[in-house]
Amino acid sequence: MSVYQKKGDMTEAQKEAYGKLERKVLEQGEVIQEQSLRIKELENMVKQRENELAHLKRIYELEIQKLSDLLNQLKSQSEDQINKIKNLESKMKDESDDHKYREEDLTSKIRSLEKRITELENQTREKDEIINELNQQLDVTAARISDLEKTIKDKDSKLASIESLIMEDINYKPYFIVKKYGSSNIQDIKKALGLQEGTVRRIVLELEKKGLVRVDGDHIHLV
Repeated sequence: MSVYQKKGDMTEAQKEAYGKLERKVLEQGEVIQEQSLRIKELENMVKQRENELAHLKRIYELEIQKLSDLLNQLKSQSEDQINKIKNLESKMKDESDDHKYREEDLTSKIRSLEKRITELENQTREKDEIINELNQQLDVTAARISDLEKTIKDKDSKLASIESLIMEDINYKPYFIVKKYGSSNIQDIKKALGLQEGTVRRIVLELEKKGLVRVDGDHIHLV
C-alpha cells in the first residue's frame, strides 16, 4: 500500500511533512507558470519588435530608392542642394545605425532570457529530485511504521497468551484482581480466592518483590 493510500494512518509529524511537500510542489508549479507567462510576453515583444523593424526596413528601402532617383535628377543642381542631400543621407545612416544597435540589444536580451530559462529548468529538475528523495524516505518510513505496528501487535498477542496462562496460577490471581479494580485489600482478595489471610499476605508480598504491586498495610495497588 502506498504512502498516499495510508495517509489516514500517518502520524501528525508525517502529515505535516507531507503537507509541506504538497505546498512546495504547488509553489514550484506557480513559479513555473509565472515564468512561462513571462516568457510568452517576451516572445510576443520580440515578435512585435521584429515586425516593426521589418516595416521600418521596407520604409527606408523605399525612401532610399526615392532618394537615389532624386539624386539622378539633381545632379545638375547647385552644390548647396547636393550638400542637403548628403546631410539627409547621413541622418538616415544614423537612424539605420540606431535601429541596428536596438536590434543587437534585443538579441542580447533574448539570449539572456534563454540563459535564465535554462537556469530555471535546471533548478526545477533539482527540486524534483529532492521531492522524489523525500517521497522515497516517506515510503521507507511508512514501511518501518507498518513493521513496528506488526511487531507490537505480535508482542501484545504473546503477552495476552502469557496472561491467560498465568491467570490460573494462584500465586498471580491477586495481581489480576488488583489490575481489574485498580486497587484492592487483603480481605477482598481473601474472600475472592477462598484462602487464609496468611496465605494471601504471603502471595501479595511475593508479588510486591516482583515489582507487580505495592502493598500499603491491608491495601494493595498496582505499581
